[in-house]
Amino acid sequence: MKGIFVYKQIGGKGIITLFFLLLCTSCEEHSSYFYVPEEFKQFGLFQKGSYWIYQDSATLHIDSCLIIKTPHSYFDKIDNDAWDERYYVAYSGTFFSYAYLSDCDYQLSFFSHNLEPIIPGDFIIGLKKENYSLLRENLALLDSLSIGNNVFKEVYVTKNSTPDDIADSLKVTFIFYSVKHVGIVKMREITQDEVVTWDLIEYNAIQ
Repeated sequence: MKGIFVYKQIGGKGIITLFFLLLCTSCEEHSSYFYVPEEFKQFGLFQKGSYWIYQDSATLHIDSCLIIKTPHSYFDKIDNDAWDERYYVAYSGTFFSYAYLSDCDYQLSFFSHNLEPIIPGDFIIGLKKENYSLLRENLALLDSLSIGNNVFKEVYVTKNSTPDDIADSLKVTFIFYSVKHVGIVKMREITQDEVVTWDLIEYNAIQ
């Protein structure tokens, strides 16, 4: 263990600011590691070459996203002896822009929204979790869902909504239909003025 002392003379008042930094060279042996849950990986961790093509069900407009780089993984120090596993998945295209996974969060960036389509832990219908910007809720678990020529099995339906105490014009609700090893197969964005629904019409999800 090494100590570093730094002092600073401030003006002519003789005030000394003292910093003592302890650098521990052998802390790793007692460190705690927190890993990304398997369900987050099943829903949100995909590899280079994966792509998803979505279609607006009303306008038939096409949007897409793809992964052109291998996802970046690392451990982030969250305490003196605790490390948190993280994954960052960068998307190219016109739909999602990135995914971020940790031991307690799976965030998906959609334009200006940081969404959380999956609540960690067992999927309990009606379960709600709230943070400063989102109310998350598990809505249903569907046996199957048909979209075009595809039939998806075991579809997890969840909701993200903005807090009730903001202006109606700023409120937005997202409904997600997620499938393990595929990702989001259907998404609805509900605002004061409109409801937009995107359906997954083609994909190549690589895990």
